[in-house]
Amino acid sequence: MGENREAGRTAGKEKALAGRGRESQRDRNGRKADAGGKPGKFLFPLVILLAVLAAALAVGMALSGGGKKLESGTWGGSVRAETGAGETEENGKNPLSGRNIYFSGVEDAVIGMDGIVRLENSVENGDFLMKYEVYEAAGGELVYESGLIASGGSVDWMPGGSLGAGEHLLTYLQIPCYMDGEGNHISLTRGSCQAWIKIKEN
Repeated sequence: MGENREAGRTAGKEKALAGRGRESQRDRNGRKADAGGKPGKFLFPLVILLAVLAAALAVGMALSGGGKKLESGTWGGSVRAETGAGETEENGKNPLSGRNIYFSGVEDAVIGMDGIVRLENSVENGDFLMKYEVYEAAGGELVYESGLIASGGSVDWMPGGSLGAGEHLLTYLQIPCYMDGEGNHISLTRGSCQAWIKIKEN
């Protein structure tokens, strides 16, 4: 009888220990699951944030033309008027002394086949005339050449006629000229800038 009771007690203890072990295992499993779940709680919002940032970047690139626009040097400014020969008048003075030449900026543009680009000579240039030469930046091919433009004046160029549809990076060379007392045109210090033009088919 005593032995049976002792055996029963031992079996009961073993069951209790086994049950406690299962509970401990469940607790451990639960804790492991919780510990494994915590990174998931932070990972999901992080993935959402990255997706939102990627979408915002894609929209920004689409609005800016897919990142195609380069820093194309929409430039305007002035430089001191100089000639290679250092022209002087009869009294020995340089008529260009202390004078500046003002160059117009040329901006990136999107136009139709019959759209125009206005090329200007700043009014501040006074008696300086301005001539434009426009080149394809890639191959250096001359695509347009203007006549002499008086200060405050401009010419309208239709790029679609010579370039056709598509995107073109162009170099705009501005050549200022000074007319001496004998009616000769003397080329002065030049200026240039580059700009993209996108010509769309009508």
